Amino acid sequence: MTISDSSAGDSPTGPVSAGDSSTGPVSAGQGPRRVLALHGWFGSARGWGSLPNLIDGDRFTWAFLDYRGYGARREVTGEHSIGEIARDALDLADSLGWDTFSVVGHSMGGSAAQRVLADAPDRVERLVGISPVPASGVPFDDQGWALFDGAATNPDNRRAIIDLTTGNRLSRRWLDEMVRFSLEHSTAEAFGAYLSAWAHCRAR
Repeated sequence: MTISDSSAGDSPTGPVSAGDSSTGPVSAGQGPRRVLALHGWFGSARGWGSLPNLIDGDRFTWAFLDYRGYGARREVTGEHSIGEIARDALDLADSLGWDTFSVVGHSMGGSAAQRVLADAPDRVERLVGISPVPASGVPFDDQGWALFDGAATNPDNRRAIIDLTTGNRLSRRWLDEMVRFSLEHSTAEAFGAYLSAWAHCRAR
């Protein structure tokens, strides 16, 4: 697993917007402070919006991981568990020669970030969760589970979840783009399997 530089025409500190059609792992910056970024259920390594372009590249180097079944690793098979994400994150850090680093996790990635800390406490300097899923999992009632469980194969479910979790306040165009990005950057198999991983704490 390697990290590539941003492609021609991208900002000096990194690629990316949700609509970037480039492929491959993503990095930003060349600074001494190192950060692993773990995306959410609807995201990917290229799904962090403008964040990579806003990083202080003289102070930080960020590496953005794609989970198995997501982004540039859509065709990579696996068990799709929180533990597997953590192992892949540590493998990425090893490939970069990072002995120590910080971890930022968004949503589902927050649960994986906690697992990275549990698996390698001597290597993690700081941990930041952005709306993180707790390591204990998330309880659902029957109606809520039906909505989330159906999202792997039903784009309308994905749209309803995104709308609900962002406060029913964002535009149709934004919601449509988020759904489009999610469908294009994850397989239905992986998307569905990761739900059980973060919701039911399937952390192997």
